[in-house]
Amino acid sequence: MSSFHPSDSPSFWHDRNLRARLPALDGEHQSDVVVVGGGMTGLAVAIELREQGLDVAVLEAGRLAGSATGRNVGFILEGVAESYVRTVALWGAERARRARQFTVDNHDLIAGLIDRFGIECGYRRR
Repeated sequence: MSSFHPSDSPSFWHDRNLRARLPALDGEHQSDVVVVGGGMTGLAVAIELREQGLDVAVLEAGRLAGSATGRNVGFILEGVAESYVRTVALWGAERARRARQFTVDNHDLIAGLIDRFGIECGYRRR
């Protein structure tokens, strides 16, 4: 089992070692938490749990940040798929506001991780 910490690489997308497939999991392993999926969300969750003192294993069938995270051209959207007016109609004003705020807060989280680990990825917020 290979170990990986986000600070080991400045970029998930440009580091050739991370783009290569890691060895398959073999034998028995023990962790406090297993995160399934090594995309942006899975790795962010793994970082948070590790910082809380848990032993975390990340399982990824393909390449780290190689599926949706690697294909999305780096867009991190605010809001939900529906227009805000439609979201209010479907969910009510308070739930729509909380959903929108969650996506805004997500940018702060991502920006914080980029700064903390010195990830050179051209992040900018409109």
